[in-house]
Amino acid sequence: MVAENYRKETGVDFSSKPIVIKVDKEKTIEVFQQPLKGFFNLLLGSLFAPVSDEYYCFIDNWIIFGSSPESLERYVKAFIRNNVLNSNNSYKQFNSELPQKANYFIFINPNFVHKVAEEFLVPKGDFANNSLNNLQGISYQLIGGNNLLFNTLTITSGEEVQRASHNSIWETKLDAVPVSKPQIVLNHINKKKEIFVQDSENNIYLINSIGRILWKRKIDGPIMGEAIQVDIFKNKKLQLTFNTASKLYVIDRNGKDVDGFPVLYSTTATNPISVIDYDGNRDYRFFQACTDRRIYIYDSKGKPIKGWNFAKTESMVTDRIGFVRTNGLDYIIVFDSNRPYLLNRRGEERVKFKNHFGKAPNSQFSLATTSKGKLFIITTDTIGLIQNLYFDGAIDNITLKPFTRWHCFIYQDLTGDGKKDYIFLDNNTLYAFDEKKNSLFQIKIKDELNATILYFDFGGDNKIGLFSEKSNKIYLINNKGKIADTFPYTGSTPFTISKIASKKNVMNIIVGTKQGIVTNYELP
Repeated sequence: MVAENYRKETGVDFSSKPIVIKVDKEKTIEVFQQPLKGFFNLLLGSLFAPVSDEYYCFIDNWIIFGSSPESLERYVKAFIRNNVLNSNNSYKQFNSELPQKANYFIFINPNFVHKVAEEFLVPKGDFANNSLNNLQGISYQLIGGNNLLFNTLTITSGEEVQRASHNSIWETKLDAVPVSKPQIVLNHINKKKEIFVQDSENNIYLINSIGRILWKRKIDGPIMGEAIQVDIFKNKKLQLTFNTASKLYVIDRNGKDVDGFPVLYSTTATNPISVIDYDGNRDYRFFQACTDRRIYIYDSKGKPIKGWNFAKTESMVTDRIGFVRTNGLDYIIVFDSNRPYLLNRRGEERVKFKNHFGKAPNSQFSLATTSKGKLFIITTDTIGLIQNLYFDGAIDNITLKPFTRWHCFIYQDLTGDGKKDYIFLDNNTLYAFDEKKNSLFQIKIKDELNATILYFDFGGDNKIGLFSEKSNKIYLINNKGKIADTFPYTGSTPFTISKIASKKNVMNIIVGTKQGIVTNYELP
């Protein structure tokens, strides 16, 4: 409307042929060049004389001015990643101390206005050594009413909010601190990789490969474990399934609930949902353990399965339930804190073990084979013994060294020799032993680590990931027991390593930080 009135009064066409900038495959912006140079100088005075406003674009109901199409593209990308002032943690804290209504309000972060500060506030070239550089924010408010004017000047000092410890490809700001592992999921439409994550306010997000938030929604609680992609309708369109303590969700790629979901549990869930496809035909069964020590099964429509006759476990089940088929028989694998169970499809015990043990709470269980090809389940007990469970009911164990009840354990090929190794994390120390039980290494990390071991298969040069939520650091350990070059990085969640960009020979680390940011690092 303003542009049209200006054209009628002056004969000058305010509009121009737009420059189209492609943000990603789904989003473009149009940038226009305007004839009124120095608009901000005329409107707001000489303070804004250095501001170049030759180009502009529209975002929602806002018009944004910039010095070039490239500068506007950078702003738009920051905007779609939610990296704007209103979502900045430092500004939120600063703003909470101010009157919430004002006729005029200006906020300055001195760390980002070097040029203006040197022009008007401090001698040129002296900004880096000036005390203004240590200020967190300056604001001025003018509040008018009843023939009175109230002025408020607020200045705060202190360290700037911690930024990423290394250069990142992009950073996307969430509404709150990320609390889940940023998972890589597949977009079934364009076959691109996307990122699924949850924050501390129970918002879940889907983020594309350039950091744009595609959608956000709030659910009723924290997700237990990780989400799993399924094809409920058997049409190659993928959905995400996960559970909270009270509900089982299946959502489509737009974040909408699939018919029949969420399922409201009758009692509180104690473990992450397991998705079992017995025959590989996408007739999914969703297995959920609850506080009543029962295991509930639902079909792809969210309905309880009939014919499941399992009574109760002896104690709570906190691990995800497993499944394997061997020698033509199905085995549903369940561990509670007292003993293991191997069940058939009806919930009947298929195998009676000759002795029982309590699995360590943070120990993973996995399938393994002997040198003769005999299948077994491997895990550890609460004193750190490696327990091998065979499908004929036999159990044997291996002693490497004593570990606490809260140790972590995984069984993976760390050295890349095709043979799996025993890997432990206990009291902030990582231990690795080869298949012959020889020590490969042990390394102690100075930070307080979370009880999680991440394994990354790089085709031989395999690595272990560790993280410290308390210290906001992530570590990558190579198969020699050394911290990888340039680590630790900033991060407070489990992290994912995957190739999501088009760059050759470059992997990406996706992690959440305490600053409420999902960060994409480049890992050569």
